[in-house]
Parts: sequence; C-alpha cells; structure tokens
Amino acid sequence: MIVSTGIPCLSKHRNIYGERTTLLAMVVYWLLASGTARLFVMGKPVSVSEADEKLREQDK
Repeated sequence: MIVSTGIPCLSKHRNIYGERTTLLAMVVYWLLASGTARLFVMGKPVSVSEADEKLREQDK
C-alpha cells in the first residue's frame, strides 16, 4: 500500500519487495538448501559414546 502511493524515495524498493514470485522462490530455495544440509549431517558417522551422551541429554 505504501509503495503504491508513488513516493519517489520508496519507488526503488518496489522491485525488491513487490514480487511475490521472487519471495516464493527464495523460500523454496531456502527449504531445499536446509533439507540438503540436513541430509549431509545425517550421513555423519557417530561414535557410540557420542550417541549415548546425546540421548541422555535429550531425555532430560
């Protein structure tokens, strides 16, 4: 609504924040990136003592 008023100082921000498809694409890429990072972390080998320690912390 503010962008549509035609204030010159706000007109440069219209292209950045006005495109819903751009914001949607940013969210989708963020989800893909976080999912890919989680896959890499899941493949990390874990020692038995480290797993036991983390499980005890999780049970508290």
